[in-house]
Amino acid sequence: MDFQFDGLHRPVIVVGGGQAGLSMSHCLTTAGVGHVVLERERAGHEWRTRRWDSFCLVTPNWQCRLPGFPYLENYVKAFGVPLHDGVEATRLRQLPGGGFRLTTSAGELTADHVVLATGPYQVPLKPRLAERLPEHVVQLHSAGYRFAPCSRRKLRPLNTRRPTSRSRPNSLAGL
Repeated sequence: MDFQFDGLHRPVIVVGGGQAGLSMSHCLTTAGVGHVVLERERAGHEWRTRRWDSFCLVTPNWQCRLPGFPYLENYVKAFGVPLHDGVEATRLRQLPGGGFRLTTSAGELTADHVVLATGPYQVPLKPRLAERLPEHVVQLHSAGYRFAPCSRRKLRPLNTRRPTSRSRPNSLAGL
């Protein structure tokens, strides 16, 4: 982080360089609105580092694409997103005359509007019921899970015979 923000003013500050923050940047750029995007780590940090290795989305790809570009990897370069990696937002205050003052690890800056695009899953939430489970019950939040150890037992697939008019597949066959 070599950049100092002290005294900088932008019409909009976007806090968070994930999918929501980058999508907002695209919309602001399209509308010709000056802005800056601040990311505590690097673009897409949460899905790069805090998801399990085999994680895949269960939604259609068209719902997860960034505007004008299908994938995050080269998005920042391709669209010239005004992204500042390694900048942590630490305090946000509304100014008496309107607008906002944002304190960051790279200094203070002001804006007319601030978009908080930090994501909903920053702190793991454990249900109260978990406190009442016996000690021997292993509890693991998805934020702490990275990969499952390989099993030595080979799993056999379910019977995959195609049904015919004379037979019905037995879904328990092969177990």
